[in-house]
Amino acid sequence: MHPGLILHFECECRDETVEGLAQALNHDLNELVQVLQGEAPITPLLAIKIQQHWEISAGLLVSIQRDHDALLATKHASC
Repeated sequence: MHPGLILHFECECRDETVEGLAQALNHDLNELVQVLQGEAPITPLLAIKIQQHWEISAGLLVSIQRDHDALLATKHASC
């Protein structure tokens, strides 16, 4: 699972808009939208900002991204 999908769910649960989250994180809205839609990877910098804002482990988010990337690579290698 892409970590952005988890963060999208967190936004809904916390009743926070993507625009509000981007502003709170001082992060580019378009990049954040791409991450939340699973279209772009979460960067370590974004993971740290989320950790500071929501107290979700940056290491966990980066680890989920790494596992997601590895799964995609495995699928592509077997084609």
